[in-house]
Amino acid sequence: LDVPSLLLIPVITLCSQVLVLSIVGFGFLLLVSCGNVKEESMAHFVSQAPEDLNVRGILRTFEYRESEYYYLAFYIFMMFWLFEIVGALCQFMLIYTVEIWYFVPYKSGSKRDIPSGLLLRGAMLGLLCHMGSIAMGACLVATLRLFRMIGSVLAKQQEKQNNAVGSATAKCCVCVLTCFERFVKVINKNAYMDVAMHSNTFCTAASESFKWMMGEILSVSVLNGVTWVLQAAGIGTVSVAGAGGTYLLIKTVPMFSDPGQETFVPNPEAICIAAAVISALVAWSFMMVFDIVSDTILFCFVIDQHTHSTLFNWDSYAPPGLRKLMDKHSAPTVPKGLFK
Repeated sequence: LDVPSLLLIPVITLCSQVLVLSIVGFGFLLLVSCGNVKEESMAHFVSQAPEDLNVRGILRTFEYRESEYYYLAFYIFMMFWLFEIVGALCQFMLIYTVEIWYFVPYKSGSKRDIPSGLLLRGAMLGLLCHMGSIAMGACLVATLRLFRMIGSVLAKQQEKQNNAVGSATAKCCVCVLTCFERFVKVINKNAYMDVAMHSNTFCTAASESFKWMMGEILSVSVLNGVTWVLQAAGIGTVSVAGAGGTYLLIKTVPMFSDPGQETFVPNPEAICIAAAVISALVAWSFMMVFDIVSDTILFCFVIDQHTHSTLFNWDSYAPPGLRKLMDKHSAPTVPKGLFK
């Protein structure tokens, strides 16, 4: 690995998002506690209660004014937004690092003189120079995710009320929002690539990156297909290895296999399934890094290929395997007027 620090991205993303959620979650609890406390007595639950039965504090709820409901709704949206901003910033760090790596020329068959501290530089660049673009993309995803969750809650409520029409309508809305959310995530990823390379605004970067990638739609499709196969193979392999290792551990270690031990596991199948799920989640986080890296390299290659005549010598930047793939599957012509 030329840049082994990329393997830290899933850990950095997870720790950052957990930290942000912990802070804003504490603030949300403080905001919830600002409501007026309403006490319910025993008489509220007993239909024929004695007159002297006035046991209070059985149930406590909060009552809010109309303005306080607006505060709560705004705070919930900000929680979603900050969560997505942290994820987008980590994604920008990864993209920036890969783009710097790509444009380091090959020498003697390998990339040398790669700058150090690229993740930190990417974080500083994102925070100080491109926070508006990152926040814009995160706002779109946060809004769609919030509405999708609201739609899911409404669908469950309609099911409890046996309202088939309302439930089906809510589920259709959730499906559309989910599809649109995935599309926006792809647009955001491509936009961050252009922002990191050309320092365009978010909307301009989204438009320009879409044009660049559409110019190599065949190669993009082939690379995405290969990436998907590798992701599926990686997640499946790690899941099987995790489940197999857990089963072997349970069957060979006496403290788990001996019925006389307190830690004996009588049903290892459930433990193995849990291990497989956990292994798949861990593998998925690293496969997402692989997906972003492959897309970023392809974006750099497309930019490099269409500008090398004046700016770059693309033979010295592109990985040999990618050059062969692009030479084999690239479109024979580029639509006129697509590239400036």
